[in-house]
Amino acid sequence: MFYHTLGGKIGMTIIGGIDLGDLTDYLLFYSNGSAGANWQGATKGFVGDVAVNGLVASETTSGSVPYAGTLYTNALTQAAWQSIIDENATQASSITNDTALISNLQSDLISAMVQINGLPASPGYSSVSATSLNGLNTENGINEVFVINITSELNFSSEIQITGDPGDVYILRWDTDGNPSNGYQGQVKPQSGGAIVPLGGLKATNFINVCGDIASSGGGSNPAPPYPQGPRFDDGQGALITGGSDFTEGGFFTGYWLTTGSPDIYDSVTGIYYGATSPLSNGIFVGGWYTITTQFSMTSGTSGVYVTPNPATEPTTTTTTTTTTTTTTTTTTTTTTTTTTTTTTTTTTTTTTTTTTTTTTTTTTTTTTTSTTTTTTTTTTSPITIQDALTDIVESIALEETGLAHIINAEGEKIQSALDIAVSIDDLVTINSSVKDTLVNVIKMQLLLQFKLEQAKKMIDEN
Repeated sequence: MFYHTLGGKIGMTIIGGIDLGDLTDYLLFYSNGSAGANWQGATKGFVGDVAVNGLVASETTSGSVPYAGTLYTNALTQAAWQSIIDENATQASSITNDTALISNLQSDLISAMVQINGLPASPGYSSVSATSLNGLNTENGINEVFVINITSELNFSSEIQITGDPGDVYILRWDTDGNPSNGYQGQVKPQSGGAIVPLGGLKATNFINVCGDIASSGGGSNPAPPYPQGPRFDDGQGALITGGSDFTEGGFFTGYWLTTGSPDIYDSVTGIYYGATSPLSNGIFVGGWYTITTQFSMTSGTSGVYVTPNPATEPTTTTTTTTTTTTTTTTTTTTTTTTTTTTTTTTTTTTTTTTTTTTTTTTTTTTTTTSTTTTTTTTTTSPITIQDALTDIVESIALEETGLAHIINAEGEKIQSALDIAVSIDDLVTINSSVKDTLVNVIKMQLLLQFKLEQAKKMIDEN
């Protein structure tokens, strides 16, 4: 991973109580793209790692795409996107056939969506317009999570300035009927400089957005710095990537965006509606975009800059240290016993005088207890029991099974699409071969999961 060389993989991330898994290590993740996955120029550029389900995605590209990062796929090749790697040889790299990574990211994405769908809206935020959030200020020195249903003005062309504490998290559900259970309705379209602008202690990644279809168009201008101004390293604050240029206009997608595409298809396994995404023109991603959409097209001007999570939003540990010091001081004064004998020969009388001075021992015990408590959040880490570990293992198996089901469903859609658009038997044979290769990998993963489950069951029986 390209960012490994800049400080290491971030790892599994929990923001505002939502487990995003490894998604936040990436600028872009495409779980599907079976009906079209177009990444083309002209663009200001992209910086950050990208992962794609290459076994399913129908990848296309054209023009020049400045890119710095690592492109991951579960396919044996990068297909059409290899040309993007080739033209950025000094700043981009490729990793292929990483089936486990893509499967895990799919599970992370579905899991995060399910978690967010199940949250109740915060009081006063069950149905608001996008622009009504402009001027929102939640600064009070307390880390808070706000779940906000944005049901109107999904198309906006002005800045939405929000001020908050570094640890505040805003979970924005863009849905015209405010009911995620029937899919995310409506299209989110920032344009002409429209953007959520984080102020105070906030950065782009204090915002988690979930929606269906998205679109964008040009015009307007950039939000002022420190909002990232282009495809620059170090969260958009460093040097431009080679071949890249600063943003000049567009619609800005601030934060992490988890999207489904238009809610046209129902997945009975995950309970999530999904579909195609409208073409993006001059869409600027500042944070990350993770999607299960069947089709997308990043056309002219669309660009992206990766932003790391705000450390203040992640849970930390409460540590209490108690030190007890005992000091014992013993002072002993001892006077020895002296016996004096005086003998008078005249009277032959013996007088014996004995003077005894007793020993006095004084013991002073001083106990000092020093208690130092450092609390950074209200979250306390407890020891993980064997039962907790086994539960986590079984849950991870279930999530991976969900990801596999999603892949199989996408393969079925690929076959259906091929039947509609194929012009020759050779086309069908090629699609059939691709599907077969995918299913072989699915079967391999299924065998690994079966082994993992059997071992977990054995440990459960033993404990």
